[in-house]
Amino acid sequence: MSGLLLRCLQRGVYTNTNPPLLSASLLFPPPSETTKSNRRGGSGERRIRRRRPPIGGQGGSTMGGKKAKTVERNDHRLLCSDVLTEVFHRLPARTLASCRLVCKSWMSELTDPHFVHEHLKRSQQKLLLFANDKANDRSLAMVLADDTGATYQLTRPMASRSLFVHNSCNGLLCLGDSTGAVQLLNPTTGESATLPMPMYTAGSSQFSSCNWHCLGFCPSTKEHKVVHFYLGAHFDSFNVCCEIFTIGDKSWRQIGSFHGAPTDRGVHVNGAVYYLTKFRYIASSRINCLNLESENFDVMMLPPRKSYGGHCSLAELEGKLCLLVVEGGHDNPPRTMDILMLDSGDKTAWTHRYHISLPWLMPSCYFTPKHTLFHEGKIWVQLLARNLYCYDPSSSSTELKMACPESEFPFSTHTFIESIVPLRKDYFIKQIQRRKVIFIPLVGGPAEPNRGSPETRGRGRWSSPAASEGMGCSISGLNALYDAATGGGDVWINERRFRVLRQIGEGGFAFVYLVREHQASADAARGRSPSLASEDGTYAMKKVLIQSKEQLDLVKEEIRVSSLFNHPNLLPLLDHAVIAVKNQQGDWNHEAYLLFPVYIDGTLFDNAKVMQSRKEFYSTIDVLRIFQQLCEGLKHMHSFDPPYAHNDVKTGNVLITHRKGQAPLATLMDFGSARPARKEIRSRAEALRLQEWAAEHCSAPYRAPELWDCPSHADIDERTDIWSLGCTLYAIMYNVSPFEYALGESGGSLQLAIVNCTLKWPAGPSPPYPDALHQFITWMLQPQPAMRPHIDDIILHVEKLMEKYSS
Repeated sequence: MSGLLLRCLQRGVYTNTNPPLLSASLLFPPPSETTKSNRRGGSGERRIRRRRPPIGGQGGSTMGGKKAKTVERNDHRLLCSDVLTEVFHRLPARTLASCRLVCKSWMSELTDPHFVHEHLKRSQQKLLLFANDKANDRSLAMVLADDTGATYQLTRPMASRSLFVHNSCNGLLCLGDSTGAVQLLNPTTGESATLPMPMYTAGSSQFSSCNWHCLGFCPSTKEHKVVHFYLGAHFDSFNVCCEIFTIGDKSWRQIGSFHGAPTDRGVHVNGAVYYLTKFRYIASSRINCLNLESENFDVMMLPPRKSYGGHCSLAELEGKLCLLVVEGGHDNPPRTMDILMLDSGDKTAWTHRYHISLPWLMPSCYFTPKHTLFHEGKIWVQLLARNLYCYDPSSSSTELKMACPESEFPFSTHTFIESIVPLRKDYFIKQIQRRKVIFIPLVGGPAEPNRGSPETRGRGRWSSPAASEGMGCSISGLNALYDAATGGGDVWINERRFRVLRQIGEGGFAFVYLVREHQASADAARGRSPSLASEDGTYAMKKVLIQSKEQLDLVKEEIRVSSLFNHPNLLPLLDHAVIAVKNQQGDWNHEAYLLFPVYIDGTLFDNAKVMQSRKEFYSTIDVLRIFQQLCEGLKHMHSFDPPYAHNDVKTGNVLITHRKGQAPLATLMDFGSARPARKEIRSRAEALRLQEWAAEHCSAPYRAPELWDCPSHADIDERTDIWSLGCTLYAIMYNVSPFEYALGESGGSLQLAIVNCTLKWPAGPSPPYPDALHQFITWMLQPQPAMRPHIDDIILHVEKLMEKYSS
């Protein structure tokens, strides 16, 4: 939507400019006659005469020979309101979430239940990939991919460390944690609601098939309900209880107990929750159905046994209930999966729809696909916890093909529809009431620069946090509306001016953009400091949203530490600025901008995913050359007095540059976790504080054992980085970290695998890597820190290996 149309809709005036969404002749017909008009400084009633549309193609004739109707100003407003409603229907939900904060009339229009329902029907289904960036992290990270392949990340802070998504319904996510708490979240608007604790939360794991929640929608009453199933008071595995929470109520309602233990988690389909059960004295499984309108249970029989075999599970495909049947068992690896679809009009009529061949690498211990979804005409199947596969029914092949390389971290997959479905009626009214003064800079360049704060550096504009408060959004509220209308402005870092080209990364409250410096600014910067100037004028700009003094102190520390280092294998900080911005309450917050060189080839982790999908590996000498560069950069950090530890060495923090005819160039980045390396731990409280800090700042698969379980009396030093280096060398060789690979092979706990140093060696290239590299990794991965080498010893050993294998 152009800025001109947006201004017209806000001011309620007519224009002859064609809007991009609707025909100008339909929305804004030109006036035929004006009897009176208000002039600047004048008065009088404004009357506009308009002709009706011609009937049957007859020129300017009117129906029945009646005169042209005079449209008063009230009709003018009515027409403009209809136009505005139609425009709103065609805007994405993310834009409408910001539009609701403009004024009370827009809020009233966009929270009307009929409008919300109609807009929801027009929304397109998206593919939602949920993942935790770090084990034991305190945030819920979700990556949303649309039909164009574009992705953006959402982050939801929660008090618990063990987070997961139960399911999604109408753009709402039902979230849970290990304590049994339930929270509803609309990622599009940022609205969330924490439900009262269920009546019963103990007795079995939240991941158990006998203790789970499901969010559903009742079409007849237009109510969303959360259903909770759990074991009975006597823990009889065949006595299951159910309670329901209706959104808008204040408490859970018990609806009774029934016989038949769920064999897996249920699915929501068209106002009902379905799940498989198995009875004590009945040989075959059945399907239980909970009707959300009547809140009564019904039992459905499975298809005849002869028509299917193997392990069964339920899924929702194409808006219908489906039965997934995986052939095989504990003794025989599964080879095929059949999908039977239930006729919505007949609960006994099952139709065989798809026959899919499963990948032969699938371990026999996994019978049921973790999640099966229908999206964009394709069937998406998640096997294990890190693999996503896709089946295209329109193709001639029946094979299930890998849709993306194996993820670095476990994730769960859910379909998702962006919506503006509210969770509380008074939510947006309160949002409007908080905004005493609202700045809407619709015309011209950036708004007034921020003033009045000693931290102000460079130029900024008034900021307005988003409807998605707490979600870690980069551009929000009315500023999002401004950017949508005008395309956004330039970014100033001190005296340098940059144009944002696109977003290239995101995480937590930080966002990374590809930017290009304006020519005049670039010439001036090159004159002041040639070493800080890019040849083509492009840079990577990291933007950090700062919402508390603690966050501000962390950013200042990152800037200070990054400015200490000057080494070709450490990412340099070229420039930075901390800008004060004013929030809705009139208080000052900050945004930090950090400027770095750009590396278009991405990180080692990005390259590993590509190489893994192609079954490619680095040569032995290239592995050693890349690793040597990492060691040289880390040596620079360890040589300070006192030494600094990076604390988050991993393939995701190593930028790689491929050079024709030369070894790849490796650059270590992200010094947000870098701290003085040596710490004396002399009490249990100090040990627990270190463990908590490490859980927030050190990636779990690369974290040293002493940071998982720190003794009450310990001396921590820079050799925590040596452990991470050993894990990184393993990942460079095999495209996967050592303990994630061991976990995928035998299951169990990541922490136990690390503390016990459980190492397994995957199949590598042909010929395989020499045993000397395996021994080298084992040397670095010593559970006792005192047994690990220092960085100088490692560099010396790398040089000897390079000399041995370079010939």
